[in-house]
Amino acid sequence: MEARIACGFVADAVHGVADRALWREGLWGIQPGALDGVAEFVRTYRAPEYLAELCGEQGPRHLDADFDLVQDTFRRFAEEGVRPVAEEIHRRNLDIPEPIIQGLALLGTFGVSVPEEYGGFAASGEGEYLAMVVATEELSRGSLGVAGSLITRPEILARALLAGGPKCRSARGCRG
Repeated sequence: MEARIACGFVADAVHGVADRALWREGLWGIQPGALDGVAEFVRTYRAPEYLAELCGEQGPRHLDADFDLVQDTFRRFAEEGVRPVAEEIHRRNLDIPEPIIQGLALLGTFGVSVPEEYGGFAASGEGEYLAMVVATEELSRGSLGVAGSLITRPEILARALLAGGPKCRSARGCRG
């Protein structure tokens, strides 16, 4: 499964390069026709039929039990709480409904990137980032705009505060 997904990814990436280089080979410093040898690979692994076969199949997760739980929890929330309302929110350009925000707060979403020492859930090490990545990925299944992006904002803020906060002794003493 991983190899099949990788082929689809590489075919799409190569197609992107070829698309940018087509008829501008000189600007890229490549010989005209240099990408002709990959055409069959791209046709095969970027074909809608091939990609459709990948949909719905799940490759190995490579996550430990804690992250399996994070993935399952956020996937269920995305399927049950986000996906049913996402289209209407997008079509009508609505604000994110309060039940989604409250649901994410109850799950601890907004504390995933805040270190435990400050009342959040982030442990030091790789897990600090991985929980946020797994949660974002699963929420984005329901809708990137409705839920997936909501977790990135507190993550960016937490990182900025952690980077700059220790330099501050008071509100007036903050620099850079």
